[in-house]
Amino acid sequence: MNQVDNAQVVCDEERLSRVLMNLIQNAYEHTPPGGGVLVTLIQQGPGYHQRRTENGRLAFKTYADYEIHIQDTGQGISEEEISRIMAPFEGEKTAKELRERDRGLHIAKNVIELMGGELYVTSEPDRGTEFIVHLPLLLPSN
Repeated sequence: MNQVDNAQVVCDEERLSRVLMNLIQNAYEHTPPGGGVLVTLIQQGPGYHQRRTENGRLAFKTYADYEIHIQDTGQGISEEEISRIMAPFEGEKTAKELRERDRGLHIAKNVIELMGGELYVTSEPDRGTEFIVHLPLLLPSN
């Protein structure tokens, strides 16, 4: 089954790569020996056109929605920790209090949102965690 109709997209490759590497690295670091990490890319439906104004003129761009799933069989994340990661920073003190992993995940969430996407997380203690990155990505012009 082909899960991606449009394999080429136009995006901020450096930022997207950093976000994905952060999520994948966290998954590996929190998965015990013998466990696993699965990364899946899914295109959600066909490309769609979106009107944008560029230099005072209407332009039509073609986008497609993508989901990147990073699933591990690690220790899981508690609901409290998920809430803390997904909540916006409430000042400098909160940022300093977050553990290194939490800071990385929080930054990943913010970068994804700046790219017009969303980050979702589901987790079960001692069963694993799944992060889902949903992004609308520009398709290259033909």
